Amino acid sequence: MNVLDFVTVENIMPIKFCKDLITKTNTEEWVKHQWSENYNGEDNCDVLLNTELQNLLIPYVNKALKIYSTKFIEDNIGGIISKFSPPRLNRYQVGQGMKKHYDHIHSLFADNEGIPVLSLVGVFNDDYNGGSFVVRDKEITLKTGDILIMPSLFIYLHEVKKITKGVRHSFVSWAY
Repeated sequence: MNVLDFVTVENIMPIKFCKDLITKTNTEEWVKHQWSENYNGEDNCDVLLNTELQNLLIPYVNKALKIYSTKFIEDNIGGIISKFSPPRLNRYQVGQGMKKHYDHIHSLFADNEGIPVLSLVGVFNDDYNGGSFVVRDKEITLKTGDILIMPSLFIYLHEVKKITKGVRHSFVSWAY
């Protein structure tokens, strides 16, 4: 298999759910994503941590992980994925993106519960320009309701290209 074979996209979230979730975020207070105290780029996306909205996403994250596990994880191994982080909502406005990075870092978890095994990216809309998700220099087309899952390892270097028109609404979560 090719490493990109382990990058999957499933259309799981209903369009109405996605539209309703975007509407609910419009009254929330978003903050700028920060990589670290030393880097606070102006081109970073905005993030939202709202327990009520995060909880609405849990059934879809669970379903996506179940589909992925069925494809790639042998039953007799077990225990590879036992938890996932609360989904973090991301909003990319014109000029915002996410620089190239990989997710296999323990600092994603404040209490050091584990190291990400899988990264999940869900998209709530596709009525924007730019904002392409790129992994290993391959552009992955994401449509409303899609959830992308890929390993969090260093060989899955990825980015979100800058938005040129509209607003991209999405979420990210990490399974461990």
